[in-house]
Amino acid sequence: MAQIRPFTLTLRQQKKLFSGPVVMGILNATPDSFFAASRSQTEREIAAHAERFIAEGAELLDLGGCSTRPGGVVATEDQEMERLRKALAVVRREHPDVPIS
Repeated sequence: MAQIRPFTLTLRQQKKLFSGPVVMGILNATPDSFFAASRSQTEREIAAHAERFIAEGAELLDLGGCSTRPGGVVATEDQEMERLRKALAVVRREHPDVPIS
């Protein structure tokens, strides 16, 4: 079995040491994500998904604003940025200390 080495990430100009695997919750702020249960469009849905991920052990959250599912419609840059701004505002308000990618 491979040995897991500690690693650091610089988060908000501070280094954070991780000693093993880290769980990241992926929050899709899109209307047509490949996995329907991960779709989060309203502030309430975004907040609930973020809360669930954190309660289940996520230490980081990844926000997505453009679906790449087969047959999906690719969002414009403006649509993607609007979705990300909305999701970021909600997550920052509800969980200000959770790192976001």
